[in-house]
Amino acid sequence: MPLRISDSAGNISYYSTVASALTWAADHGARVANISYIVSHVAAIQSAAQYMRSKGGVVVASAGNTGAAMSFANTSSIITVAGTDSSDNRASWSAYGPIVDVAAPGVSIRTTAKGATYGSYSGTSFSSPLTASVVALMLSANPSLQPSQVDSILTSTADDRGTAGRDDYYGYGRINAARAVAAAKAQATSDSSAPVVSATVPSTTIKGITTVSATATD
Repeated sequence: MPLRISDSAGNISYYSTVASALTWAADHGARVANISYIVSHVAAIQSAAQYMRSKGGVVVASAGNTGAAMSFANTSSIITVAGTDSSDNRASWSAYGPIVDVAAPGVSIRTTAKGATYGSYSGTSFSSPLTASVVALMLSANPSLQPSQVDSILTSTADDRGTAGRDDYYGYGRINAARAVAAAKAQATSDSSAPVVSATVPSTTIKGITTVSATATD
């Protein structure tokens, strides 16, 4: 469900456009949204993200490529993603701070490009959709997951990097798709209770046509 929120140069014209897109996506059944822009600190977008969460969806956004500390407070409505390199170290250009929840690969990511070609690019604009993709896989494995459960599984299964525990560079660690999906699937509940069935049948041998009544509840 691609929703355009930028101008012709790829820049966000208004934060309200992003908020409107999130609301529209939530109202049309989207359960995962990716925003490859620095928007996690914007109140209007936080409100729209919370609206999506109220409908069972999760919003993921980029931390940014400033290479500097971000003073924004963490928000529970958006999963904010920093960038790592092929050695699982923080990319030098990745923004950091309390707002970061997790990190994901962001260096030399192979993807589509203008002119119907492919190329390799770097930035948290790629770390964020990789994380959103893992969330989508988790929800595919267990559609009953609530947003708070997605948050918990994604952070608890991440590979811890940097200082032990959560830190401002990696958040709770670099995402681990295999562990996250396995943990999501493990939380899926199955119905092991048999249906309750009752039937009214003739008490004697019969010949010909007769009526048998039955009911079942589950």
